[in-house]
Amino acid sequence: MSSEDFRTKNLEAQPVSQGPYDGSGIELGRATTIGGHVADNSQYGFPIQHRKLAAPLPLGLFAFATTTFALSMYNINARGVDVPNAIVSLALVYGGATQWICGVFEFVCGNTFGAVAFMTFGSFWLSYCVLLIPWFGVISAFMVDGKLSPEFNQAVAIYLWAWFIVVFIIILASFKSSVAIVVTLVLVEIVILLLAIGNMNGNESIIKAGGAMGLATSAAAFYTGAAALLTPDLSYFQLPVGNMARA
Repeated sequence: MSSEDFRTKNLEAQPVSQGPYDGSGIELGRATTIGGHVADNSQYGFPIQHRKLAAPLPLGLFAFATTTFALSMYNINARGVDVPNAIVSLALVYGGATQWICGVFEFVCGNTFGAVAFMTFGSFWLSYCVLLIPWFGVISAFMVDGKLSPEFNQAVAIYLWAWFIVVFIIILASFKSSVAIVVTLVLVEIVILLLAIGNMNGNESIIKAGGAMGLATSAAAFYTGAAALLTPDLSYFQLPVGNMARA
Protein backbone atom coordinates (compact mmCIF):
# COMPACT_ATOMS: atom_id res chain seq x y z
CA MET A 1 0.00 0.00 0.00
CA SER A 2 1.38 3.40 -0.97
CA SER A 3 1.76 6.22 1.53
CA GLU A 4 -0.97 8.15 -0.28
CA ASP A 5 -3.39 5.21 0.00
CA PHE A 6 -2.57 4.86 3.69
CA ARG A 7 -3.19 8.57 4.23
CA THR A 8 -6.53 8.43 2.42
CA LYS A 9 -7.68 5.35 4.34
CA ASN A 10 -6.73 6.50 7.83
CA LEU A 11 -7.37 10.23 7.78
CA GLU A 12 -10.90 11.27 8.62
CA ALA A 13 -11.29 14.71 7.05
CA GLN A 14 -13.82 16.29 9.34
CA PRO A 15 -13.83 19.76 10.95
CA VAL A 16 -12.95 20.02 14.62
CA SER A 17 -15.61 21.98 16.50
CA GLN A 18 -13.26 23.37 19.13
CA GLY A 19 -9.62 24.14 18.51
CA PRO A 20 -6.85 24.37 21.06
CA TYR A 21 -7.89 27.94 21.98
CA ASP A 22 -11.24 27.04 23.41
CA GLY A 23 -13.76 29.51 24.79
CA SER A 24 -12.70 32.74 23.10
CA GLY A 25 -14.70 32.51 19.89
CA ILE A 26 -11.56 32.68 17.77
CA GLU A 27 -11.24 29.95 15.16
CA LEU A 28 -7.68 28.75 14.69
CA GLY A 29 -8.24 27.19 11.29
CA ARG A 30 -9.26 23.86 9.85
CA ALA A 31 -7.97 20.63 11.29
CA THR A 32 -8.53 16.92 10.92
CA THR A 33 -8.76 14.09 13.40
CA ILE A 34 -6.55 11.02 13.24
CA GLY A 35 -7.32 8.30 15.75
CA GLY A 36 -9.24 10.79 17.89
CA HIS A 37 -6.34 13.28 18.03
CA VAL A 38 -6.28 16.72 16.47
CA ALA A 39 -3.89 17.02 13.55
CA ASP A 40 -2.97 20.51 12.38
CA ASN A 41 -3.47 20.61 8.61
CA SER A 42 -3.20 24.37 8.13
CA GLN A 43 0.31 24.33 6.61
CA TYR A 44 0.20 22.13 3.56
CA GLY A 45 3.50 20.62 2.48
CA PHE A 46 4.60 20.08 6.09
CA PRO A 47 4.24 16.85 8.08
CA ILE A 48 0.99 16.55 9.99
CA GLN A 49 1.57 16.94 13.71
CA HIS A 50 -0.05 14.07 15.65
CA ARG A 51 -0.64 15.89 18.91
CA LYS A 52 -3.40 17.38 21.00
CA LEU A 53 -2.74 20.43 23.16
CA ALA A 54 -4.74 21.52 26.17
CA ALA A 55 -6.18 25.04 26.13
CA PRO A 56 -4.05 27.41 28.26
CA LEU A 57 -6.84 30.01 28.40
CA PRO A 58 -8.54 28.94 31.68
CA LEU A 59 -5.28 28.73 33.63
CA GLY A 60 -4.10 32.12 32.38
CA LEU A 61 -7.39 33.79 33.27
CA PHE A 62 -7.48 32.20 36.73
CA ALA A 63 -3.91 33.37 37.37
CA PHE A 64 -4.82 36.90 36.34
CA ALA A 65 -8.09 36.92 38.29
CA THR A 66 -6.56 35.62 41.53
CA THR A 67 -3.71 38.12 41.60
CA THR A 68 -6.00 41.00 40.63
CA PHE A 69 -8.39 40.06 43.43
CA ALA A 70 -5.65 40.13 46.06
CA LEU A 71 -4.17 43.46 44.94
CA SER A 72 -7.64 45.03 44.69
CA MET A 73 -8.41 44.00 48.26
CA TYR A 74 -5.26 45.82 49.36
CA ASN A 75 -6.20 48.89 47.31
CA ILE A 76 -9.57 49.19 49.05
CA ASN A 77 -7.81 48.80 52.42
CA ALA A 78 -9.67 45.59 53.24
CA ARG A 79 -9.09 44.43 56.84
CA GLY A 80 -6.95 47.52 57.37
CA VAL A 81 -4.24 46.33 54.97
CA ASP A 82 -2.93 49.01 52.62
CA VAL A 83 0.69 47.85 52.12
CA PRO A 84 0.67 45.66 48.98
CA ASN A 85 4.01 43.88 49.53
CA ALA A 86 2.29 40.62 50.46
CA ILE A 87 1.21 40.38 46.83
CA VAL A 88 4.80 39.65 45.73
CA SER A 89 4.71 35.88 46.20
CA LEU A 90 1.36 35.50 44.43
CA ALA A 91 2.30 37.88 41.63
CA LEU A 92 5.67 36.23 41.01
CA VAL A 93 4.42 32.65 40.82
CA TYR A 94 0.80 32.75 39.69
CA GLY A 95 0.29 36.17 38.16
CA GLY A 96 3.68 36.38 36.46
CA ALA A 97 5.31 33.02 35.79
CA THR A 98 2.08 31.09 35.18
CA GLN A 99 0.72 33.63 32.72
CA TRP A 100 4.05 33.64 30.90
CA ILE A 101 3.87 29.85 30.55
CA CYS A 102 0.30 30.17 29.25
CA GLY A 103 1.47 32.78 26.76
CA VAL A 104 4.19 30.46 25.46
CA PHE A 105 1.66 27.68 24.94
CA GLU A 106 -0.70 30.09 23.19
CA PHE A 107 2.16 30.69 20.73
CA VAL A 108 2.41 26.92 20.27
CA CYS A 109 -1.36 26.73 19.67
CA GLY A 110 -1.04 29.41 16.99
CA ASN A 111 -3.02 32.04 18.91
CA THR A 112 -1.15 35.33 18.64
CA PHE A 113 -3.75 37.29 20.59
CA GLY A 114 -3.70 34.93 23.57
CA ALA A 115 0.09 34.83 23.56
CA VAL A 116 0.43 38.62 23.54
CA ALA A 117 -2.28 39.12 26.17
CA PHE A 118 -1.00 36.54 28.66
CA MET A 119 2.67 37.42 28.28
CA THR A 120 1.83 41.12 28.59
CA PHE A 121 -0.13 40.70 31.81
CA GLY A 122 2.42 38.20 33.11
CA SER A 123 5.12 40.81 32.48
CA PHE A 124 3.00 43.41 34.27
CA TRP A 125 2.89 41.34 37.45
CA LEU A 126 6.60 40.51 37.27
CA SER A 127 7.50 44.17 36.78
CA TYR A 128 5.19 45.17 39.63
CA CYS A 129 7.09 42.77 41.87
CA VAL A 130 10.32 44.48 40.85
CA LEU A 131 8.91 47.75 42.21
CA LEU A 132 8.24 46.16 45.62
CA ILE A 133 11.24 43.85 46.12
CA PRO A 134 13.90 45.78 48.10
CA TRP A 135 16.76 43.96 46.33
CA PHE A 136 16.05 45.93 43.15
CA GLY A 137 16.31 49.25 45.00
CA VAL A 138 13.39 50.94 43.25
CA ILE A 139 11.65 52.20 46.37
CA SER A 140 14.91 53.05 48.17
CA ALA A 141 15.85 55.32 45.25
CA PHE A 142 12.86 57.50 46.13
CA MET A 143 13.57 57.68 49.87
CA VAL A 144 14.44 61.15 51.17
CA ASP A 145 15.34 61.56 54.84
CA GLY A 146 13.77 58.19 55.61
CA LYS A 147 10.48 59.08 53.93
CA LEU A 148 9.07 58.11 50.55
CA SER A 149 9.20 61.06 48.18
CA PRO A 150 5.98 62.16 46.40
CA GLU A 151 7.99 61.67 43.23
CA PHE A 152 7.46 57.92 43.66
CA ASN A 153 3.70 58.25 43.09
CA GLN A 154 4.35 60.26 39.93
CA ALA A 155 6.75 57.58 38.70
CA VAL A 156 4.16 54.86 39.39
CA ALA A 157 1.56 56.92 37.51
CA ILE A 158 3.80 57.11 34.43
CA TYR A 159 4.41 53.37 34.77
CA LEU A 160 0.64 52.78 34.76
CA TRP A 161 0.02 55.10 31.80
CA ALA A 162 2.45 52.99 29.76
CA TRP A 163 0.42 49.88 30.57
CA PHE A 164 -2.78 51.78 29.75
CA ILE A 165 -1.56 52.23 26.17
CA VAL A 166 -0.64 48.56 25.76
CA VAL A 167 -3.96 47.30 27.13
CA PHE A 168 -5.86 49.70 24.86
CA ILE A 169 -4.22 48.15 21.80
CA ILE A 170 -5.01 44.64 23.10
CA ILE A 171 -8.66 45.68 23.48
CA LEU A 172 -8.75 46.76 19.83
CA ALA A 173 -7.53 43.29 18.85
CA SER A 174 -10.18 41.51 20.96
CA PHE A 175 -13.34 42.46 19.08
CA LYS A 176 -13.53 39.12 17.25
CA SER A 177 -13.18 37.05 20.43
CA SER A 178 -16.08 37.12 22.89
CA VAL A 179 -18.10 39.56 24.98
CA ALA A 180 -16.65 38.03 28.16
CA ILE A 181 -13.05 38.68 27.10
CA VAL A 182 -13.80 42.22 25.86
CA VAL A 183 -15.60 43.11 29.10
CA THR A 184 -12.68 41.76 31.16
CA LEU A 185 -10.14 43.79 29.19
CA VAL A 186 -12.22 46.99 29.33
CA LEU A 187 -12.52 46.63 33.10
CA VAL A 188 -8.74 46.15 33.31
CA GLU A 189 -8.30 49.38 31.36
CA ILE A 190 -10.60 51.26 33.73
CA VAL A 191 -8.67 49.94 36.73
CA ILE A 192 -5.35 51.08 35.28
CA LEU A 193 -6.85 54.48 34.45
CA LEU A 194 -8.15 55.02 37.98
CA LEU A 195 -4.92 53.89 39.62
CA ALA A 196 -2.86 56.12 37.31
CA ILE A 197 -5.01 59.17 38.08
CA GLY A 198 -5.07 58.35 41.79
CA ASN A 199 -1.29 58.09 42.00
CA MET A 200 -0.77 61.20 39.89
CA ASN A 201 -3.07 63.29 42.09
CA GLY A 202 -2.27 61.54 45.36
CA ASN A 203 -5.98 60.85 45.80
CA GLU A 204 -6.64 57.81 47.97
CA SER A 205 -10.36 57.80 47.10
CA ILE A 206 -9.61 57.31 43.40
CA ILE A 207 -7.14 54.53 44.23
CA LYS A 208 -9.84 52.82 46.31
CA ALA A 209 -12.25 53.21 43.38
CA GLY A 210 -9.63 51.49 41.25
CA GLY A 211 -9.51 48.69 43.81
CA ALA A 212 -13.29 48.30 43.68
CA MET A 213 -13.18 48.11 39.88
CA GLY A 214 -10.37 45.60 40.25
CA LEU A 215 -12.71 43.30 42.16
CA ALA A 216 -15.20 43.54 39.29
CA THR A 217 -12.38 42.78 36.87
CA SER A 218 -11.38 39.77 38.90
CA ALA A 219 -14.97 38.48 38.86
CA ALA A 220 -15.16 38.88 35.07
CA ALA A 221 -11.86 37.06 34.61
CA PHE A 222 -12.95 34.23 36.92
CA TYR A 223 -16.18 33.88 34.94
CA THR A 224 -14.40 33.85 31.58
CA GLY A 225 -11.87 31.32 32.83
CA ALA A 226 -14.65 29.10 34.18
CA ALA A 227 -16.50 29.33 30.86
CA ALA A 228 -13.37 28.18 29.03
CA LEU A 229 -12.80 25.32 31.49
CA LEU A 230 -16.38 24.02 31.60
CA THR A 231 -16.35 22.43 28.15
CA PRO A 232 -18.76 19.66 27.08
CA ASP A 233 -15.95 17.17 27.72
CA LEU A 234 -15.52 18.26 31.35
CA SER A 235 -18.86 19.58 32.52
CA TYR A 236 -22.60 18.90 32.27
CA PHE A 237 -23.24 22.62 31.76
CA GLN A 238 -21.54 25.53 30.02
CA LEU A 239 -21.39 29.27 30.60
CA PRO A 240 -22.22 31.69 27.78
CA VAL A 241 -19.42 34.04 26.68
CA GLY A 242 -21.07 35.86 23.76
CA ASN A 243 -19.16 34.75 20.67
CA MET A 244 -18.24 37.82 18.61
CA ALA A 245 -16.45 35.99 15.78
CA ARG A 246 -17.93 36.48 12.32
CA ALA A 247 -18.22 33.70 9.78
